[in-house]
Amino acid sequence: MGKKRAKQTHKELKQLRAELKRVRRELADLRSDLRSDLRSGVDTTVIPLEKGTGPVEVETVCAPKSLLPKTECCGSKERCTRCPIMMLKQGTLPEGMTVKHRKLVGADGKKVSKKALRRVA
Repeated sequence: MGKKRAKQTHKELKQLRAELKRVRRELADLRSDLRSDLRSGVDTTVIPLEKGTGPVEVETVCAPKSLLPKTECCGSKERCTRCPIMMLKQGTLPEGMTVKHRKLVGADGKKVSKKALRRVA
């Protein structure tokens, strides 16, 4: 590869890196906006989009997986967002659910299945 071609490839690489940084910033901004909307209770199931900007979200029958707690805590030191212990602490656990011995149980103390969890949420 000649020097001229190497310089051109280097320029293209710099442009791609700059574009990647811009996209990452936009994504971070959108994520923070979505989190604030979810906290404030704004309905985010249907987001109006300009023509040709990408896929449109469709309203679903059950709650998105990201909002449903796991049936059992994995026990890692950094808790994930779906961890039943964290959801209990934050108050986002569905009604009639609690956590005992790192496992998600109903208010009566019986195990909760994923199917029952979808019905509750």
